[in-house]
Order: sequence, then structure tokens, then C-alpha cells
Amino acid sequence: MSTLIDASIRLRSSSKWDVAPDVIGVGIAESDYGAPEFIREALADYVRSGSLGYLWDQPQQALVDSFLVTYAALCDRRVDRETVRLATDVLSAFDIALKTVGRDGDVVLVPTPAYPPFLDIPERFGKRLVASPMRWDAAGHWSVDLDHIEQVVAHHPGGLFVLCNPHNPTGSIATFEELTALSEVLTAHGWHVFSDEIHAPVVHGTSPMRSYASVSPSAREHTITATAASKGWNIAGLKCAQVVIDNPQLRRRWDEHVISGHTGPSTLGVVASTLAYSSEGRAWLHGANAAYRETLEHFHARLSTQLPLARWQVPEATYLSWVDLGAYLDSGLTVAELSDRARVEWLPGASCGIAGAYDEWARINCATDASTLDRLIERLGASALRIESL
Repeated sequence: MSTLIDASIRLRSSSKWDVAPDVIGVGIAESDYGAPEFIREALADYVRSGSLGYLWDQPQQALVDSFLVTYAALCDRRVDRETVRLATDVLSAFDIALKTVGRDGDVVLVPTPAYPPFLDIPERFGKRLVASPMRWDAAGHWSVDLDHIEQVVAHHPGGLFVLCNPHNPTGSIATFEELTALSEVLTAHGWHVFSDEIHAPVVHGTSPMRSYASVSPSAREHTITATAASKGWNIAGLKCAQVVIDNPQLRRRWDEHVISGHTGPSTLGVVASTLAYSSEGRAWLHGANAAYRETLEHFHARLSTQLPLARWQVPEATYLSWVDLGAYLDSGLTVAELSDRARVEWLPGASCGIAGAYDEWARINCATDASTLDRLIERLGASALRIESL
């Protein structure tokens, strides 16, 4: 375990652990390592200063300065200051994007499996949801189905494509070639993109991921990119996201739909995010990602031993595991029933798709200590054996 992470910190007072006392909580995408100590100390000092009023310009500008440097390092993309907007969180940015782009009845195309709110929210804004099942190769890499996407966008010009990269729940990172091909298809039919890059800080390779908007001039013109420090530095509750919109017309439309300057990020969220994007924050992130890789590999090794028929690969990014448990459900029991038997609360795959597409899958958060993962796998193994004996 990296020395940059205080191994004594194992949070049990978060949404992730809002479960019964005997249940293992691995459903919500929060890390048990907590926020970095230097951020916690700085926030404590800030609170003691008493400056807890409305957010003003100076801290926002400081955040943008810090964000520009770190975003370029994480995503291999340099952006100009005037293209950056701040939002409460990535989902509130998605809400504004749905109002900014297109008209009522336009199609919102979402690759599945998907983060569940991307499937639930569009119709609340008068849009028409269309799911596009992703492809999964032998190496465990998930990618969009360009043939299906082209069929949809050709019949519904001017819609909004939702790209999640790095991908939640699978943990795959789209390649430059995939993003370039996607850009060509969407550009040809006048589509916009909402690119969710919230997991960009938690990448396990040696090279930075590529931001979709960086792959072509047309991608840059039709994209609203949203990201945040919330996953990389565990500060989701402080509410602060960053949005990049290169197209000036699109920025103007975005600004028209922001109700008030007081509906954006919190003051403490801006302060914490500025620190996260500092050089000290980037050093801490490097150690955190090393720890996440350790736990993911540990989970993979134990799962392969205890539940060898489960299908799963160590993800390219995130600390999330997307696991196919179908081989252990032959008796007709569901993933939800297996979860109940094992006393484990995960994100059921059924919520990540439509029409039963991922009913045999579960998303398991591995951002915890090895002993918790060991108990989880032991419970799953014992429950699977009981199911097989029925």
C-alpha cells in the first residue's frame, strides 16, 4: 500500500456504507481512503477562518489556473481559460447540456452498460433515450458499436451522444482510433457530445487518456466536456465540477441556461478542487492509483480462485469492477438475490442497461482494503455454492 495513503483511514460514514451493519457496501463509487490529509487540514483552516459566504471570483480563478495545468497532464489536452465553466457536479452539468443542445423530442444516445442516471435523466428533459449496446472483446476491453451508432444518428440528426470515458461501469478507456472514428460519424450527422471524464484521474496505464474533444477540430466544436476532482481525490460531497466548451456559440447557449451564479459549486468544493489539482495533489493521486491497482489485482486473483466462472478483467481505469456472475445463476436466481444471500450491496447490472441486457452483471467498488474484499469474495463463494446445491 502506498505510503501516501493513510492506511488507518477506512471510512464507514459515507453513502457507500449507508447499509445494514452486517452488509458490505461496495455499490457507490466512493473510496474508503478518504480525502488527502493535506486537503482535510487546509479545509479545516479555511473553515476556522470563518469565510463561508457566497463564492466570489478570486477562488474560482485560482481553481481554473490549477485545473488547466492538471487537466492537460491527465487528458493530454490543453484548453483555454475562457472555455472553462464551473458547475455543481457532473450530473448537474448533464442537466444543463440537455437544455443547451437540441429541442424537445431529440434523441439522446447512450452506450450501455451505462452509469444509471444517464439512462434516467434524458426523458425528464423531453428527450428520447436510445441505448446502444457496447462490444466486449476477449481482452476485456469495452468499446462503442460504431455500426449501430451510425444507424441511429443517420436517422435522427442533431441529437446528443453521451460518452463516458474512462467508462463507468466497465473501466475501459476509449482508444484514439475509436474516438476519431466516433467523431467522424457524429460530425457527419450534426450531433453533439456530452463527454463525462470524471474518472480521468484514476487511470492505470503509463500514458494519459485522450479527451474526446482533442481528437479532431470537429469534435472540439460539438462537445461539452465535464469532469471533477471528486473521484480522484474523494471530495464528491463538496460539489465542484469543471466544464470545458470550446465552441463560443455553444458556450453562449450554456450560459443562457445557467439559472444563477449561486447554483454552481460550493466555496469549499472550489478550495478543495484547487488543492487537488496542485502539484501536491498530483503526487498524492499517483500513490492512490498505485494502491487501487494493488486492490484490483488482489480482487482479480481472489475472484479467479473462489469464483472461477465469473467473467471479469482488471480495468484500464477507475477502481470499479464490472463482473459477469451469470455462470452462478443457473438455478434461476438473480444477481439481486445473490447479493442478499451474500449480504453485499453492489450496483446491479440491471440498472446499467435496458430490457434485461445486463441482469447477470454487478459493479463492485474495489476502493477498500484487502480484508474487506476477501470477506466479500468469501461470502460470494459460499452463497454461490448454496445456490448450486438448491
